[in-house]
Formats: sequence, structure tokens, C-alpha cells
Amino acid sequence: MRNVQEFSYNNNQAAGKVTETFPQLILCQYKYTMIEDWDSAYQQRPYVEKTPHEGVVRFIANLDHPTTHQILDLGCGDGRHLVFLAQQGYSPIGIDQAIWGLRRSKQWVEKERLKTKLVCGQVSSLPLSSESIDAVISIQVIHHQYLNGIQRAISEVKRILRINGKFYFTVPKYPPTGWKNTRYKKVADQTYFPLDGFEKHIPHYFFRIEELHTLLAGFKILKMNDDKTRHLAVLVQKG
Repeated sequence: MRNVQEFSYNNNQAAGKVTETFPQLILCQYKYTMIEDWDSAYQQRPYVEKTPHEGVVRFIANLDHPTTHQILDLGCGDGRHLVFLAQQGYSPIGIDQAIWGLRRSKQWVEKERLKTKLVCGQVSSLPLSSESIDAVISIQVIHHQYLNGIQRAISEVKRILRINGKFYFTVPKYPPTGWKNTRYKKVADQTYFPLDGFEKHIPHYFFRIEELHTLLAGFKILKMNDDKTRHLAVLVQKG
């Protein structure tokens, strides 16, 4: 039985419109942003991630399960964290702008006979009600845009989180590995395009630790770790 909820997506850039409906919950209707690049990336990527990020596992283990129900996976991709969260008894929602990623998530969730929701949307303009989400996770996602988009994404997470809700995310640390060896092309301050690989031409913003404190103003920073792989793992709470 279909339970379809419509989310309309508007963007000022002129290009093709995509509409696609999935069982459970998803209707994608939006104009082009980076969707063609991301669909191409998913089609070219030679692997599907199956194991949840170890930081997510620790984060979920420390949540108060009785009071935490809806968890948003911001940039859910192939669905590895949706499956993990549903298996732990949560009600996860997955958001991604890539149709190919959502298709893979849908197939995996259905194969495991789990209950979840899939939504087509951008991280910088979330089609969710204010203060409707208990916790948010986002693994290597929000840096795939320019700084103004990152600022909007963080603001959107704050908007949709309930009071005392937590946000766990990872981002790459400045400078990018190999940036002096022309593996990246600089397109803006701290923003680079990879010159090869399946994420070619997709923006990557690299964070300085000190600027994260500014970007996260309004959140209480609970933890910020360098995971020794040139990435920062951050846990914050909405006050």
C-alpha cells in the first residue's frame, strides 16, 4: 500500500524537472541543482557502503532511546545508516537530492523489510517542519557545497531539531590532502573540485576548526574530534 507525501522542490536554476514517486514516502519534484553530477557519481562509484560509520554507532549508543524517535539521515545516499537505525528500533528519515541514491536506499530497506521514510531534498532547504526531528546525523555530506549553502544547511538543521536535539556530523579538514599536487582545483576560498574520480566536479569545502565554532553559533558544542583521517567529527546540541 502506498503512503505518499508530496514535497515540492523549487530552485531558480533553469533546467529539467524530475518527478518520481516511491512506495512508503517520496515524491521528488524539483529543478536542477547538482542532481546530474550526483546521479552520475552514484552510477560511477564502484562500491556500495554497507557498514555504518563507527561514530554514528557510538552516537546512537549514547542516545536516550525512549525519548528519541525520529532521526534524520541528512544525505542518506545508499541507505547504510537508515538500515542501521531502523534495525535499532528508531524511525529514520533519509533525505538526499540524488535519485540514484534514494533508489538504492529504497531497495535495501525493502529487502530488509524495514520501515523508514525517504525524502527528496537539498540539505540547505529541508522540506520538514520546524522542531520535528529528535536527532540528525550527516556523514561526509554538508561540505559538498559552497560556504553559503553550508551556512543554510546548519541553519536548517537547527530549525528542524527539537529543543535539546543533537546533531552529529563529519566534515573534511583544511587543507585537502594532495591539494598541492593538482588533484584538486580551487574554485573558491577553501572550496575545491576533485579533478578525477566519481566525485569529479562536485564541490568540496574544507573546514578550519576555528570557523566551525562560528558556524555553529547557537548550538552547544559537545565534542569535536580530529579522526586522524583529515576529517572532523562534531557533536552539537540545540539549546
